[in-house]
Amino acid sequence: MGTTEITFDTMPRAIEQLFAEVGEIKQLLSAQQTPTPALRVPVEIDQACEILYKATPTHKTQLQTIFLYLQDHVATASMVAAATGVPQKCITRYKRDLERNRMLWEVERKYCKLTGFKAYYLTTDPTKVPNNPQLKLSLIWK
Repeated sequence: MGTTEITFDTMPRAIEQLFAEVGEIKQLLSAQQTPTPALRVPVEIDQACEILYKATPTHKTQLQTIFLYLQDHVATASMVAAATGVPQKCITRYKRDLERNRMLWEVERKYCKLTGFKAYYLTTDPTKVPNNPQLKLSLIWK
């Protein structure tokens, strides 16, 4: 139609052209959209580093150490620090990053075997996560 003035007589043609253009835009947008990942999908350490924008996995970083340790163990941050040598302050920061990206879960809260204080036991293995009603609720609404 260009820049011509729309009159009562040209209105149906203008609406037809608008519908066609909106349809083209919808097709372009649907081609660009990527599917959202499932909540509990195991990822490799290379993918975790890429998602979190951390160091490349050419050498073992603190994040990789924590992530790999928690793949095989369910432990508190203090227990991870003692086992891996990574300072607990760093573990807390990486825990937050991994939780935000749904790659680390708190399994249960009980007394730590190392410190004797109540703490959350953590894991990066989605198969070890107990059924959580909050997670079920979020799955229903998505």
